[in-house]
Amino acid sequence: MRDLTLLADLVDGEHTTGIHGKKAKDFKLDRRPDTILKRLKHLEANGYVKRGFRLENAETFYITQEGINIYEGALN
Repeated sequence: MRDLTLLADLVDGEHTTGIHGKKAKDFKLDRRPDTILKRLKHLEANGYVKRGFRLENAETFYITQEGINIYEGALN
């Protein structure tokens, strides 16, 4: 469920391209940024998110079409 929350945040914020990635510390969740980063890397390994451009010396992530499909499938 926590991974779906990350995917939802990326979809809702339209973080769908490398230029529009989101930093782990910018997620408004009750988890530490390093925990969020760990989950994002897990999602990346499964192909649901990819790394975007670095912003302020931090990695950014955006959702892939496969991630969008998984998220929308979970909603149904």
